Amino acid sequence: MSLYNQMNTLIVDLDQELIERARLGERQALTALTNKYRSRVFTLINRIIDDSSRAEELALEAFLRAFKNLKSFRGDAKFSSWLYRIAVNAALAERSKKRVEQVSLDSLEHLPADQSSRPDFVYQGLFCGKVVDEALRQLPPHYAMALRLFYLKGVGYVEIAELMVIPIGTVKTYLHRGKRALREIISGKYSREELI
Repeated sequence: MSLYNQMNTLIVDLDQELIERARLGERQALTALTNKYRSRVFTLINRIIDDSSRAEELALEAFLRAFKNLKSFRGDAKFSSWLYRIAVNAALAERSKKRVEQVSLDSLEHLPADQSSRPDFVYQGLFCGKVVDEALRQLPPHYAMALRLFYLKGVGYVEIAELMVIPIGTVKTYLHRGKRALREIISGKYSREELI
């Protein structure tokens, strides 16, 4: 067994012990899990929403949600992956609240005359964004997370691998398979003309 695999097994075993103690209500175990993952959860959320004060609040909410649902954690995946998924979902929900801003009709008069600011182009962009968001929600969470981080937030392979706690090769696989699945979902629902 390689050194990487041995260390990974040790981390999983330590987490499992802390999880079992936390399930029994031991505060020290909850504190240990929080201290262990606080920095990564905060960084992950902050990369998605780019607001450090709100990221702190959302990180706390993610931990509270994880601890509240700790009994439902089956251990099929690593605890860190499960926790990061909760954190990413909280961040994406926050980001989607802020995504569409209201623009008054009066302010449209002052917009530059370039094509990208025309109302029909703005609508098309919002429509395509909505289509992609809906399709991403239908993907397995690990594919959706990798695609959002890479394409929407501009996070590189190495950082995604660190955030998702997976090898870089797996990141590339998730992006490749995720794009293919995304394309199938969208092309099955919309014609090419609707998206152009």
